[in-house]
Amino acid sequence: MSTYLKWLMILPLLLVFTPQTLGQSSLQIEIVGTWEPISVNPLMIQFFEDGILAASDASGALTGTYRFISEDVVEFEFSNGLSQVFEIAILGNILVAQQLGSNTVFQYQRVEEQRLPRESNSILFVRGNSVLGSTLYMISSNGEGEIQLSDDKTGFYVYPNWSSDGERIAFTYTNDSDQMNWNIAVMEMQSRTVRLLTEEGLNWAGSWNPFNNGILVWTDPPNEQLFEIPTETLYFDDGYHRMNPAWSPNGNYIVYSKAVRGYELWLFDVRTMTERQLTIGYANAFPGSAPWNSEGDQVVFSSVVDGDFEIYTIDTHTQETTQLTLNNSVDDVSPSWHPHQNQIIYSSSEDGDYELYIIDEDGTNRRQVTQNEVDDLYPSWRP
Repeated sequence: MSTYLKWLMILPLLLVFTPQTLGQSSLQIEIVGTWEPISVNPLMIQFFEDGILAASDASGALTGTYRFISEDVVEFEFSNGLSQVFEIAILGNILVAQQLGSNTVFQYQRVEEQRLPRESNSILFVRGNSVLGSTLYMISSNGEGEIQLSDDKTGFYVYPNWSSDGERIAFTYTNDSDQMNWNIAVMEMQSRTVRLLTEEGLNWAGSWNPFNNGILVWTDPPNEQLFEIPTETLYFDDGYHRMNPAWSPNGNYIVYSKAVRGYELWLFDVRTMTERQLTIGYANAFPGSAPWNSEGDQVVFSSVVDGDFEIYTIDTHTQETTQLTLNNSVDDVSPSWHPHQNQIIYSSSEDGDYELYIIDEDGTNRRQVTQNEVDDLYPSWRP
């Protein structure tokens, strides 16, 4: 088995997972922004950070307030005296609201606001090995300004993921010597403070929802699940193992590896709640932490086709694949796309351990970022 597969399967898979309840997470569903109706309700609603809301339709406008009664229950009070309570959930960029005590359900789609991209030269990654431990690091894309983010030299960090605003990192962590208990934590970049979101079990962190504070979580056999916290939105509980889930930039799709006959890439459409297979014949196909290009129509992944891991891209519409690396007896893994540029960062075992490399999306202009005697894995650019 390659070193990379040991990293992917860093502990036995046949363990029991108990899903965490919403009350064990300190995150709250993020609804600030503008939402337009996609169901019978004609109201367009805008939520502001200070608890004020504005609603409008063809007949006029209303103002009001909103407050969270619990993590997913919101009370609305409008200026016309109307008061209503809804249980809400966010699926990608879709907000679903059901009025308490009623079967009435409304659906809204977030109106995307223009965001100016900032310079994204900082790269997050994990340094260490699967035996002695690992830590979180950041480095500039030119190989300078290396910063150690975590100081626990006996713990293990895997699957770090940036929040969409680049201010937080979710990651999977354990400090158990037997590696039998893995949980998800979040680090605030400004203060470097860490809070634990789950407390026991096997909880593996996927990507952040681009439109709220939700974090995808997958679990191992025999209780294979794919769901999101803190919304407790369950996407799959059907006995198939899915791992490395990542939201598309527009919040309409989740890509992941699914074990059917080997791990292949699959795509889940949250609007239709259907999935389809992307790759066919790519053994052990795994997306990285940030596998989508900025347009949201291609995914970068690593796969074993010719005896070692290489980097590929796939068009999610045509399913056309392109091979970017070709290194015999060398594993190229953990690829992530730059959020605003046509560049991909990945890890390669070319010199005997894993180092970080950057290539253009067509496979040209390859350059090395790190050089040391341990493994550098799971890289991704700061949004």
